[in-house]
Amino acid sequence: MGILYLHQTLSRREFTMEVVVWNPSTRFFTNAKPILYSCAEKENGEAAVAAWRIGESGALTLAGVTGDGGKGCCHVCVNADGTALAASNYGDGSLSLLRIEGDGTVLSLSDRKVHTGKSAHWRRQQEAHVHFAAFAGQELFSCDLGEDRIWHYRLEKEGSLTEQAPQYRTAAGDGPRHLVLDKDRKRIYCITEMGANVTVIDAVTGRNLQRLRSIPEEVDLRSLPVGDFDAYGAAIRMTEDGKRVLASNRGDDSISVFAVREGGILQRLSTQKTGGVMPRDFILAGDTVLAAHQVSGTVTSLSWNADRTALVRTPAVLSFPRAVALLLA
Repeated sequence: MGILYLHQTLSRREFTMEVVVWNPSTRFFTNAKPILYSCAEKENGEAAVAAWRIGESGALTLAGVTGDGGKGCCHVCVNADGTALAASNYGDGSLSLLRIEGDGTVLSLSDRKVHTGKSAHWRRQQEAHVHFAAFAGQELFSCDLGEDRIWHYRLEKEGSLTEQAPQYRTAAGDGPRHLVLDKDRKRIYCITEMGANVTVIDAVTGRNLQRLRSIPEEVDLRSLPVGDFDAYGAAIRMTEDGKRVLASNRGDDSISVFAVREGGILQRLSTQKTGGVMPRDFILAGDTVLAAHQVSGTVTSLSWNADRTALVRTPAVLSFPRAVALLLA
């Protein structure tokens, strides 16, 4: 299975530190070691990106910290050829693009988009909050929880971002948090934080095709213990074969499994409790699903049933205080 990396929330801030691992191709960096990037914060409060060298044993060594110009970095992602990194800044609603140079540890800010809109939620959406970004070839898709918007950019050769058509929106007050695209880049599957919905979007036309609850309809969201932030939907993943979409649900402490039907439309198959409290993130590792729980400080393991219609809890549990993100390298 490889090495499992986990990340915790900062103890003195609400912002989450999430990590992404990048194994640079020898085509671009002939002598480079694998590099892991994480969100960080400089002493002056500026959001930053930390670069870590991954040793042969998996041990991490800090190689550098680069400011991204924003506030409250919560997610980073790297494009396929390892030349650009996008940092999502929840605190000031900005998206920063950094150029990756040298052996992968040298970063420089090349563009920054500051979003300024708002939406319907009286408390959570009075300003922009960029929460997540994902590269797809030369395109970049960015979830703005505060605007109910998914921004669509093109990565230009000189290291800038240009807005592209179509742009995408979710229902007012839903709060887009994370997304995944299918292999053909025809469909976007977005999980929303406050709405606890999965929205299916036609990536070519921008039309919303479907909106369905990630948490089962019979569950009253108002009864769930999520605190003051209406934080329900968390992470969303698609299986490698493109036949299943999974979404994690805070408060309900579960993962829902959906089948991908004709036209990319989803059909709910099952919802399984994860065995922890507040499943912030999860990953797919072959036949295993690993879920990280922020409140219980645990990582639990689930496996597929025979026909891959449901997940089944396994006894495996790993303790890790305030676990919010994980990955395999």
